[in-house]
Amino acid sequence: MSVDKVTAMNFRHQVDELRESIQAEKSKRDVAAAALIAHKWQSQGDEFKSLLEDMALQTVPDEAQAFHAKQEAQVSLDSLHVGDFYRPSSDEVTAYADSTSPVPFRRSPCPGLNALANHGHIPRSGKNVTHEVLGAALMSVFNFDSNLTQTLLNQVPSTFSLDIISRHNVLEHDASLVHNDEYFGGDPININETMVGDLLGRSLDGKTLGVTEVGQVRHDRLAECRANNPECVFGANQTTFSYLEAAIFIVGCGGNVNETVTVEAAHSFVWDERIPGDYVKSAVPITLPFMRTVTAKLLAFV
Repeated sequence: MSVDKVTAMNFRHQVDELRESIQAEKSKRDVAAAALIAHKWQSQGDEFKSLLEDMALQTVPDEAQAFHAKQEAQVSLDSLHVGDFYRPSSDEVTAYADSTSPVPFRRSPCPGLNALANHGHIPRSGKNVTHEVLGAALMSVFNFDSNLTQTLLNQVPSTFSLDIISRHNVLEHDASLVHNDEYFGGDPININETMVGDLLGRSLDGKTLGVTEVGQVRHDRLAECRANNPECVFGANQTTFSYLEAAIFIVGCGGNVNETVTVEAAHSFVWDERIPGDYVKSAVPITLPFMRTVTAKLLAFV
């Protein structure tokens, strides 16, 4: 069958209309409607296939196939259950603070929050996260008690997107365990592989990381920041959050076992932003006073 340029352009127009319809429904958070429209596109795939194979204007089938693949992926994503793991690709996500990027996913510099989103315990998009939903996730996944949970919730608006965590010197800070300082640029979601390797390699027994190892890494990261970052800021606010984060990393990600986290679990949370398949939450609720005790032990390495 011969396909002329008019047919090709008409096909392109239909692709554009379907794309706009899906995006419009997604922007209204009507996932079901968006999925139905995507299914309409899929059902028309056979009808258009013969056109695609014969079409001389190669940019049209390439664009159509890419669009088709994205919509199939969206329908598949919508079918995931809470607990199922899906990590967005780098071209689908941003963690820049208050981003207006059209990419569909928002993430933060916090691997734990990102893991909750990747498993659907909070909105997978990372957008419109409420205190109610995040609080329930923190308590059910990590077994944080209500006071610790509320203390953490008080640091963010009642409804927010994960990228606001990247606001520099508010919650995000210099001298991170695994991220470059803001001064050196890059999307805040980017993880420094060398820093991760250094953190995991500090294990004294080759199996776990505890207060001693993490406390020393925290000390070293601050020393590196002050030596290499001319805009390094690390006052009382940054100290409070960074050491509480470190305590949560040890206790929360470690399942509250002997104030340690296994190297395997640490790698899964930090590098893969994934809750390990064999993860077991704390047998008892993790309290704010206990977290303050662990934080104080870490601060001894300042």
